[in-house]
Amino acid sequence: MERLPPEILEDARFWSVSTSQALRVVALAGDRGTDDSAADDFDVIERWGAS
Repeated sequence: MERLPPEILEDARFWSVSTSQALRVVALAGDRGTDDSAADDFDVIERWGAS
């Protein structure tokens, strides 16, 4: 943030504060699902509630 000029840092039009929840999914012990080398690695980011 130290690289942003004061005109942006001090202007509320460029900022918003929001919270989000994180969900972690892990395989159960003994689960024989897909092997890790073939599994897709991705992140899902979705805003919950009103914007």
